[in-house]
Amino acid sequence: MSTMSFRADGRSLVEFWNWAGRTGRMKPSTAGVYKTACKAVLSSLGAQWESYDLTGLDIEAVIRNFRRANTSRYDTRTLEKYSSNFRKAVPSLMHFLDDAKSWEAPAQPRQRHGTTKGSSPTLTPKPRIEPQVEEKPAGVESFCIGVSNERTVRITLPSDLTPDDAGFLIKVLPYYLERYTKAG
Repeated sequence: MSTMSFRADGRSLVEFWNWAGRTGRMKPSTAGVYKTACKAVLSSLGAQWESYDLTGLDIEAVIRNFRRANTSRYDTRTLEKYSSNFRKAVPSLMHFLDDAKSWEAPAQPRQRHGTTKGSSPTLTPKPRIEPQVEEKPAGVESFCIGVSNERTVRITLPSDLTPDDAGFLIKVLPYYLERYTKAG
C-alpha cells in the first residue's frame, strides 16, 4: 500500500502501521504494537470494522465498547495499553492524511524495569495476551455487542445475508429476546 492509498477507514489504520514499520518511519516492533491495538479495538465495532469511517470517530466511545466487550479476554494492563495506543494511533493517521510530509510517529514512553533509589518497585507485568482470532467457516460474519455488566453477545450471520433476510430477523429477534427474558 503506497502512502497515496491510505484513507480514513479501519483497514487503512491497520495497514498504515504496517507501512510505518516496513518503511522505517518508526521501529517495526513499535508499529506492530499500534497495529495490534488498532485491530483489537476496531474489531469490537463488528465484522465490518475495516470499512468503518474514522472521520469524526468518537475514540472514547469505541474504547469503552472495546473494554466492555473484552474484559474477560484481556487483563487490565492489556486493555489499558490497547486503549492508550488506539488513542494515539487514530489521530496520528489523520495527521498523516492531512500532511504526510510533516508526520512524525507518536512518542512511545519508555518502560522502566526494576527500581531506582527512592522509587517503588515496578510491578512484574502479566504475560502479554494477543488478540484471539477465531477461525470461522467461510461465508459467515461474526460480531460482538457489549451489553451491561461487561458481558457480550456474539451474533453470527451468513455473509450473503439479503435485505429480506435482515428484515425477517428484525421482526423475529425481538420475539426470541422477549421469550428469553421471561424464561430467565
